[in-house]
Amino acid sequence: MSFQSLNEFNKEVAERRYGGKIKKVRPVYTTIIHRTRIKFGLTVNEYCVADSIYKLSHSKGWCYASKEYLGKTLGLSKQSIHTILNTLLKKGFVEKEEETKNLRTTNKWQEVELEKDLLYK
Repeated sequence: MSFQSLNEFNKEVAERRYGGKIKKVRPVYTTIIHRTRIKFGLTVNEYCVADSIYKLSHSKGWCYASKEYLGKTLGLSKQSIHTILNTLLKKGFVEKEEETKNLRTTNKWQEVELEKDLLYK
């Protein structure tokens, strides 16, 4: 399945998960599919941070949560979040808007999400 844009993918996921309504989501939990995590070369913490960014970027297209907020939510230090974000950027799962420093997941993360969705069909 190929998507023209992240918004098109997010609409498709919203249709499947929420009946078409994109809700403002606060990351409450992360479902980790370990074989998918391993396939994409992610640590558990990288997977959780990427998933949080994915969920937090739904309403406005970008995640504007601070490193402190992500760390508090996930039980990680600000320095750990900083290191994980740099790794996710290098691996291509997250991109940063240079002017605002806001984050969002990339098409590469959408592949992870698509695999999760296929498991629940």
